Amino acid sequence: MTIREAYSLYPADIVDGAIEKELMNMIEKDVFGFVGKEEFSKLPRKVIMPTKFFLKNKGSEDAVDLKGRLVGGEHLQDETIYQRK
Repeated sequence: MTIREAYSLYPADIVDGAIEKELMNMIEKDVFGFVGKEEFSKLPRKVIMPTKFFLKNKGSEDAVDLKGRLVGGEHLQDETIYQRK
């Protein structure tokens, strides 16, 4: 579900927690870095990858266990450097 859908179904603190947990995991694993406005304007367009964030309840109807995932635009990846399984 989208972030907007999650906020309509679950309390904001649960949604916020799932989003924060996913983003903090990515920061801790050095998945990406932060870029300032001035530096961003100098980047070539091909290094900017669109992303989507989605959430899913991994719990039951009685117990909410919301998990978030941030995914990159796979359609923009260079297929020659990845092996599909």
